[in-house]
Amino acid sequence: MFASGVLALNEKLGPILWQFPANFAYDAERFETFFALLPRDTKSAVALARRLKIEMPIAEKMYSVLYEGRKPQDAIGDLLERKLKEE
Repeated sequence: MFASGVLALNEKLGPILWQFPANFAYDAERFETFFALLPRDTKSAVALARRLKIEMPIAEKMYSVLYEGRKPQDAIGDLLERKLKEE
């Protein structure tokens, strides 16, 4: 969902705010490298999260709908019934 949701907005996409540390000086090449590393679609975002063992429940449910034939209403139901976790 991370990238596919953003990319699906097309011309409706507005600004995205990335907050970097105060000591992170602007360097065009460094930023190009950073943005090139970001996943471009749901499949890539979920693969990266799985590899890094990061929970991304919304992206996982989007993946299940897009690539595993899960019904959207079932995926939403799963998300709404998730137990809350302490942050």
